Amino acid sequence: MRQVNKEMHKHGCPVLRPLFPAMEKLTLGPIEITKKIIKEGLDIIETHSASTRKALKMSTKNWQKIQEIFISMGLEGDLKTRTLTPYKTGAVTAALTGRLHLKGKTELIGDNKEGYIVVPIKSDWRKL
Repeated sequence: MRQVNKEMHKHGCPVLRPLFPAMEKLTLGPIEITKKIIKEGLDIIETHSASTRKALKMSTKNWQKIQEIFISMGLEGDLKTRTLTPYKTGAVTAALTGRLHLKGKTELIGDNKEGYIVVPIKSDWRKL
């Protein structure tokens, strides 16, 4: 268990360790993509979708409600014409976290040694 996972628990955001059996496939694939992105000279941040939604006072598991919130926020794409899967909802949430990070509206949880998880500063999604 990484220190960042322990700190996330203290912040009320339980995070499974990356190589927990249920998480292993979700962890190992992105590692290869991450290596390629870093090779291109781009920065990488680690996000946790449920923690982002919790910090922004959104539903954490009602996928239809989350999609409605994304539409209300003015996010574009095919959000109005097709239902997002939980994984795609997580991807949109991660992109939203990245956008907030670029705007300086996030906090880093963790440390330099083992890494950070980027989480939005607690606020209401309606005020973004």
